[in-house]
Amino acid sequence: MIFDKYTKEPDETSWKALAYFNFYRFLIAFLFVSLYWVSQLPPPLGAYDRDLFAISVHVYLVISIIIIFFIQLKKPRFRLQVAAQIFLDIIIITTLMHASAGLNSGFGMLLIIAVAGGSLLSPGRLGILFAAAATLSILGHEVRVIDFPINWKKTRKNGEFYRKRTVYTDVSKIYP
Repeated sequence: MIFDKYTKEPDETSWKALAYFNFYRFLIAFLFVSLYWVSQLPPPLGAYDRDLFAISVHVYLVISIIIIFFIQLKKPRFRLQVAAQIFLDIIIITTLMHASAGLNSGFGMLLIIAVAGGSLLSPGRLGILFAAAATLSILGHEVRVIDFPINWKKTRKNGEFYRKRTVYTDVSKIYP
């Protein structure tokens, strides 16, 4: 039938490709965690919020280790694993980009690799969804940076965090 290529379970080579892609994810996370622990992060990495960067990278490393077991078990099904992993990549890489002073940090290139890898691994139009989600995450990040003040760590007298909304006009980019 016409839908057989979308409903049948992928062969062993597809699972191997997913395992290699997860190995790439593990290496990236391990590299960033190692750089963090030896205090040798290059200047843009973690420049805006070092704590957020550290938490995100450690979560990325732990999740990439957990994903290894799901790939070995081949549960849940292949397309669901690919989609969940790519959306996870988009969320965490966008968080790392935010913690590292935005698009100038170069994390957009890692998003391109995640979307391209997801498009190669998933059949059908799922790759377009990955590209759209990555694009919206970058646009949402840039709108949030322009729309809100940069110094978010101010506290009130009672210790609560607050964000004072300031709308800037005629601004194309805010550099921290």
